Amino acid sequence: MSSNTKLNLKPLLSFELQPPALFGRRSPPARAGDDYSPSDAYEDTSGGHGPRKKSWIAYIPTVVALAFIVGPQVPLFVTLVRYYLPRSPALFLVHLSVTYTLTFIVLTCFLVVLARDPGPVDGAKAQTIEDRRFQGPIAEEDEDEDEDGDDEGISLAEALMKPSASDTPWAGYGERRWCQKCWSPKPERTHHCGECGRCVLKMDHHCPWLGAKCIGHRTYPAFIHLLFTITLLCLYSFALTIPPLRSYLDLTTIINEDDWTPYFVLLLAIITFIFGLMIGSFWGYHVYLISTNQTTLEQLTPFLLLRHIPPLPMSTANPTQPPSNSQTLGPQSNRHRPDSPYFFPSPPPDRASFSEGSSTTTQVSPGTKTATTTAHKAGRVEEHLLSSDQRRRVRYAARKIRLYDLGSVRENWEEVVGGRGKAGSRWTWWLNFIVCGGKGKGDGYTFEFNPTARRKLDRLAEDLAKL
Repeated sequence: MSSNTKLNLKPLLSFELQPPALFGRRSPPARAGDDYSPSDAYEDTSGGHGPRKKSWIAYIPTVVALAFIVGPQVPLFVTLVRYYLPRSPALFLVHLSVTYTLTFIVLTCFLVVLARDPGPVDGAKAQTIEDRRFQGPIAEEDEDEDEDGDDEGISLAEALMKPSASDTPWAGYGERRWCQKCWSPKPERTHHCGECGRCVLKMDHHCPWLGAKCIGHRTYPAFIHLLFTITLLCLYSFALTIPPLRSYLDLTTIINEDDWTPYFVLLLAIITFIFGLMIGSFWGYHVYLISTNQTTLEQLTPFLLLRHIPPLPMSTANPTQPPSNSQTLGPQSNRHRPDSPYFFPSPPPDRASFSEGSSTTTQVSPGTKTATTTAHKAGRVEEHLLSSDQRRRVRYAARKIRLYDLGSVRENWEEVVGGRGKAGSRWTWWLNFIVCGGKGKGDGYTFEFNPTARRKLDRLAEDLAKL
């Protein structure tokens, strides 16, 4: 061995402190306009962060669901061949065409949901949209003033053409959201799925029967069409079993033991009735959700409404001190006492402390803790601090307040399945809609708020302050 060769020997056990592995993390953007790159999110996912790799066990429900789709085709085909073909070949061809066309659409939607990503979140795009939503107009005005460099006023025509504040669409009372697990911006109606280990645009729910994936913005139209076609196929197949069952029940002679057709017909009737009732009820529930422009998570989780409630009136003169009894709300007035049922020794951090654009740090004297205050932090309602009366009020209000309802059922449906558009694209839209359910409007990052929900949220904030 050469004397110039250096051996890189490391002890088996070392007591030296090693720097923590951050896995490429960085802090949220400090202000609007900071660059964000998806590569900043994770450079190494070996530490358990990021999308999870599913085992083969997670795909067993998918195989079972596919077996439930393909399995009933055997008794269906036997019923058509043994009963309808000898009586009327033309009627046999009609039933055969309808049933297997519906089966083809079911399999197409099934494959679309499995193969298509439910809604990937582009961190750079999400940050740009959030900047435009919360600080866009202010930033644009500042840039225009810097570029002009003079004090000349705008003309009368420009002043008249400029939209007023009342014409500006309401952007909601929400605040910036940052996913601390994906470590990336979190757009509106985006949720983090613990099973998939990632954020999904307009997440509806996690479905283990469809590839152990989430149903999101890009797969929701195909999912709805899948439920509808399965329900329609079950109803049509069940209707096909009614004439054979009546004819077999009216027989006065003994059925031939070698003829298994009655058993196949009875099996088909039971399967289609059960699955038609189950899937049809599920489809009817989603029809209600689409008609009111809600997702399953939003409808089943009423406390998601809390982050849209305007700040309650609270005194923030000294943010470094705990609020007094007069600064808190109702039963929470003694929540800072150890004997209070609302006392939390280590309360979870406020989401507003991770806000990018609206956060400002309050300078205090040495020896005291630095307090971070935001424009939305004062008076924000936290779920774990609500009393039973306040929780009951929020649950009741969540059934009435629909933040994203566009006002009409047709507009709500067009947001999910898309519109027919111009005459030249109508055939393309109809073909896409029939085969795989169409394509929703928008990009899944921005949504129009219901203007009538603003008054209801203000009223809810007043009621919570009184309770």
